[in-house]
Amino acid sequence: MKGMKGMKMENMFELLRKKLDEARFPITDLKQGITVNGIQQTDDAVLYERVLQIVDEIEAEYDNGWIPVEEELPKKDGMYIVATNSEHKECRVSTAFFDVKDNAFHGVGILAWQPYPKEYNVSQ
Repeated sequence: MKGMKGMKMENMFELLRKKLDEARFPITDLKQGITVNGIQQTDDAVLYERVLQIVDEIEAEYDNGWIPVEEELPKKDGMYIVATNSEHKECRVSTAFFDVKDNAFHGVGILAWQPYPKEYNVSQ
């Protein structure tokens, strides 16, 4: 299950719910608290930390959003964040243009990609 493959947000929530259930921490039971070392915990901070741990596990499982080019390519023309293989065999992060017509990135040694995040809202 490597690579997010452009996972939609609702799919990410479903995966989070599944991981919470697997951790015996059903999302519907958040208000009831969880048991840590035999002690019932209802403190929001404890619940929040456990949810963050589960999110970290999901991110690690899905390569932090990197999509290997051999698994999937973008569906739209545009600039993307890419991981490339350098001449020194080091992985570098850069940007590259993807051309749907050519079905290829304009760049060399591209191993994986991910879309740009949403733009920063300066009014906040």
